[in-house]
Amino acid sequence: MVNAPTNLSVTKVSNGFKLSWTINDSDTTGGVTIERSSDGGNTFFEVVSGIDKNSETFLDSTSIDTETPTYRITRVTDDTTSSSNPVEYTEPDPIDVPESESLEAITRSPSEIELRWRGDAADSEYAVYRSTSPQTDLSNYTELDIVTANTFNQYVDSNLSEGKEYYYRTAIPGIDATGGTTVTDVTIDGTDYRIHAFENVGSDTFTVNRAPSGATVDVLMVGGGGSGGTGDDSGGGGAGGLIFEPNYSVSEQNYTITVGSGGDVNDTTSRGFAVSGDDTEMSGSSTGLELRALGGGHGESYDNNPPAANGGSGGGTAANKDNAGSALQPSSQWGGFGNDGGNNRSTESSDGSGGGGAGEAGGTGGQYNGGDGLKEVTINGTTYNFANTFTNQFGEDADNDGNSWFAGGGMGGGEDASTTNHTAGKGGGADSFSKSSVPNTGGGGAAFDDNVSDTSVNDGASGIVLIRYEI
Repeated sequence: MVNAPTNLSVTKVSNGFKLSWTINDSDTTGGVTIERSSDGGNTFFEVVSGIDKNSETFLDSTSIDTETPTYRITRVTDDTTSSSNPVEYTEPDPIDVPESESLEAITRSPSEIELRWRGDAADSEYAVYRSTSPQTDLSNYTELDIVTANTFNQYVDSNLSEGKEYYYRTAIPGIDATGGTTVTDVTIDGTDYRIHAFENVGSDTFTVNRAPSGATVDVLMVGGGGSGGTGDDSGGGGAGGLIFEPNYSVSEQNYTITVGSGGDVNDTTSRGFAVSGDDTEMSGSSTGLELRALGGGHGESYDNNPPAANGGSGGGTAANKDNAGSALQPSSQWGGFGNDGGNNRSTESSDGSGGGGAGEAGGTGGQYNGGDGLKEVTINGTTYNFANTFTNQFGEDADNDGNSWFAGGGMGGGEDASTTNHTAGKGGGADSFSKSSVPNTGGGGAAFDDNVSDTSVNDGASGIVLIRYEI
């Protein structure tokens, strides 16, 4: 006699009853027959026969005239038959799920939990999340699946471990994306965000795998800063242009992120000449160039005399000259922030002017500081503080007060330079006394000074791209 099937379980799903069982024989003949009873096991009727013996699951989606059917599984071979013990479906008690009052979790079997919840059919999708311990932060849950939204929603979580606790949440799915030097999850003012930081010079990819209708991100983008001028009494480098786009629309595609380098006067291609910073860009694979933060203009060099360059912010002039570099970022098609470099026709000083910053122009007339960058911007009446928007792990905390500054201009140089009237712009700008430009701020480089021993202060800072969205 062939061994009877065992471990028969019956669970209710959205479109019928799901059966699973175990076959306990090695006979290669015959198959399996499924029988059902509507009177508690007194009378059985065949549902289906001839199922392959290696198939140990079945969905009964036929019309059933009872809420609690009873099933048995019969193993049929060429020589004999043997039936499992009958199993009647019983409605399990719901378990408490404190994370969501509208979410009901029902244990269907030791390995399955069914979730039910009400929703708005106008929402296109729901994401289902699971954790093995209570969590208040959605980022600590694992996303299981995306289901189509209906007024009444259902999801079955299978292959669970018996005796283990599970916690669930559902939510309208947000953006799912990858890419960046670092990816950080933070909670700001009670809202969970993910921040992708692109800090390495060159190209990287921001891949948006999922973008619900109307998906937006916040983008901060800074171009590379221009170098300071070379030679005594030269002008400071202009900061890279700064763009901040709140609620910027994204779609499911690859975005190429290119972080601009700062101007490097020691680069083999520059041969000691002043160098402007490189642009920082964001381009979609299906949409082309979307955003560009222009590189900062280099400062004017007094000795070899390339004039101050235009850029995101303009470079400052050398001593006794007034052809400062202009700020191109604000008037560009991408908008943003930048200021002109400083001019210098002062008869009281033979020093160079400061480079422009995102927040103010380069200094002139005896104050040869680099123009300050920005720690916050106001757009359409809303003020966005960078330290709060992206946490203060990025940018320069110029005042040691927790604020994050970006895109400060570089200091002008000359024989009259002092720490009183020659300072770097807040936001990564360099001075020729002790401070190089701060990487990933787009700060401008300092002009050459009589007493400079470390020429790295002449170089502009690299740019950055920060992308933030709710999770």
